[in-house]
Amino acid sequence: MAEMMMTKDRTAIVGFLDILGYGSIVNKMIENIGFIERFDDFMFRITIDSPAKIKNTGPSPIANEPVALEYFKKVVDLVGVRFVFDNIIFSLPLSDTAFQSNEVDDKATTLNCIYAFFALMAMFSTSLIAETGTLLRGGISIGSHYESERDKYLFIFSEAHNKAVKLEREAGQPRILLDDKLRQYLEKIAYPNMEKHFYIDQEERHCFDFYSYLNIIDDPRSVLSDINEAISLDMSNNAEENKKLNEKVSKDELRSADLTEAINENRERLTKLLYFARYHNKKVSKDGLNLADLALNIDEIEKIIEQ
Repeated sequence: MAEMMMTKDRTAIVGFLDILGYGSIVNKMIENIGFIERFDDFMFRITIDSPAKIKNTGPSPIANEPVALEYFKKVVDLVGVRFVFDNIIFSLPLSDTAFQSNEVDDKATTLNCIYAFFALMAMFSTSLIAETGTLLRGGISIGSHYESERDKYLFIFSEAHNKAVKLEREAGQPRILLDDKLRQYLEKIAYPNMEKHFYIDQEERHCFDFYSYLNIIDDPRSVLSDINEAISLDMSNNAEENKKLNEKVSKDELRSADLTEAINENRERLTKLLYFARYHNKKVSKDGLNLADLALNIDEIEKIIEQ
């Protein structure tokens, strides 16, 4: 993205995503150069390469309505994606969405840009979960925002980013919280895809729908199969670790600090997996994507959490 100038109206939508367990992955795999290179290539592919390919393949399925290819490229170009350690930052400078088009008016262009922003975020989320089994947590907000990128230097000075980070910390579970101010803005401009991109969870919080991208692609089954396999493996591994930790406890009545920490971390991981698995099962149900055969078996995890 080119430098964002300090104009009177420098409002942006910003999404801040945190890769859960990234520190543990680094600690475990830091000596495995092959893994690091593959992960590097994968992250480049889904943050930089995929949006670039989308620009050249045509508006479907990212555009909100049929549009010309050149116009569509401008829409996608406005969405910034930055990967910094375990965080991914998406940004959309709303002051830049009113570019001239003979085909589409300014309001429709703003709606198309917002649609592309959410679609790319959903595409990134499902790709990451499907290929790595890694879960995400985050926040999406709106507010004053300045960023510039020169050579290898990236500078961000942003109210919207600050609020998105705060929401990520509030989220706790693997979910992406929507800022009330952003929700009100989307309602004010009559954004037509609220139900497509957001849902209300059991805590009555408005959350971004990871799987919204699956509603606009031809083969959601393939992606969901990969997610099912990756999350099932993660649940199985963590359930087995829980069993081993409990065996250690039964042999040693005086728990060490390290053992207590390991038990707490394992339980926290299982709780997050259960939260996501329940979300997944609701989305693949008959009332959702109607792929109930791809639901996750959560019986064992529920029993562990209930103990």
